Amino acid sequence: MSDRKRIEAKIKKALKEQGTYTPALDMIITSCACSYCVMISAYSDIEDNDVTGVELSREEHETKKANPACRVFFDAHESTRKALRELGLTLSTLVSSEDDEVSDMIGAVNEVRDGR
Repeated sequence: MSDRKRIEAKIKKALKEQGTYTPALDMIITSCACSYCVMISAYSDIEDNDVTGVELSREEHETKKANPACRVFFDAHESTRKALRELGLTLSTLVSSEDDEVSDMIGAVNEVRDGR
């Protein structure tokens, strides 16, 4: 099962447990799962390549530039957060176990938000 499908299943499970799941929510659930996967991919790129890089200008001057993955990460984070809010999910409704992938996502997002 792909990461996206696993995340979708966890979101659906959380919605069913709180009694709010309907098939009409599937598009938002898929969008949320896709945004999450993009966010994790961007976060991995940032970890592998650092937050900033050096770029050479035409005149051969070095300038620091932000890793483009930072913008992708923040956009995907915002999309994920909005989709979760639209679905009516909170940290307490998503967390089902300590080693759960959604819990890891929330922890990573909180670390970035808190500047850790």
